[in-house]
Amino acid sequence: MCGDRLIYDALIAGGSLEGCIAAVELAGRGRKVLLTEENGSLGGMCTNGLEVWLPAESEEEEKVRQYRERILREAGAEEGLSGPLYQDQKLKAVLKKMLDEAGVTALTHIFPEEVGVGESGVSARMAVKTGTLEISSKILLDGTADLELAGAAGLERTAAKSRVSAAVKWNGVSEETWRQRIETVTGEGEGWLTGKMSSGLSMDWKGIHFTADHLFCSWSSRFGELIMTGLTADLPELSRFTLSDAQAGLRLFSYRLRDDLRKSGPGMEKVSIIQTAPVMNLYGTRKASGRIYENKLFLMNQETERYSNLEAIRLGIRVAQEAEAALQKMPEAAK
Repeated sequence: MCGDRLIYDALIAGGSLEGCIAAVELAGRGRKVLLTEENGSLGGMCTNGLEVWLPAESEEEEKVRQYRERILREAGAEEGLSGPLYQDQKLKAVLKKMLDEAGVTALTHIFPEEVGVGESGVSARMAVKTGTLEISSKILLDGTADLELAGAAGLERTAAKSRVSAAVKWNGVSEETWRQRIETVTGEGEGWLTGKMSSGLSMDWKGIHFTADHLFCSWSSRFGELIMTGLTADLPELSRFTLSDAQAGLRLFSYRLRDDLRKSGPGMEKVSIIQTAPVMNLYGTRKASGRIYENKLFLMNQETERYSNLEAIRLGIRVAQEAEAALQKMPEAAK
């Protein structure tokens, strides 16, 4: 603290999986790190987006493997799950534990009001429930899906694509019935099943076109749940208003999909929605242009086209390495 101003080596905006991994990595190098998240919990797509799949085995760097195995162990195996699946709600607690162990300060329900990036570092005013926080940091890492902090820092964000998507969690149907409904099984083991299916259902609402043509399904017998990812919304424009309509429309569309599934054959009559994902997949929707503030502002998802839990882990590690290199090159006065 310096008066009412918080001072850190790195400010990471966005409690996404990549944001959390980058925070843990930098803190592990002795850096003082602040992680901020607008929502009330951590993880983004890997928790509130219902993306609950990680490969149980893959060829990868040792550090990536360690994070992957910890997630599957502490948010999967400890919950009675097996294979490549974990429990989305449990992972929120696991990520918080990882940040606490590393010494990262993590604040939720915090929103950027003003962000300035200059030669001397980063200055940010953030809104919280009780007022505002003034934060100074040597570097800023934007870990949001749509580069929100880049926009707050004065960079122009342009629409790169206008398709967003969401996931739905279901119950009320047996594993055998889902197995018959899934068109292509991509993996299976004791207590789990993954695969692909399509419904052919579509909907037009408020100028937005919704489809369910390419769905990835993850079934867990431990909870009797199946998660479908890939309900899509094609937007006429990318604005806060159309995004709000897309969020509401995807929820409405999921209930139409439920009604359609109930009519699709024996065993599907009692299929029910547990949850429509509160977080939409916005990855790849925006790109930032203008002055990028080299070695001060790191846009983690500038090149991300589609979301993947495994790639998010890799991204967090890589950007943390780049940020650490930038911190080491700073003049001693700045350090």
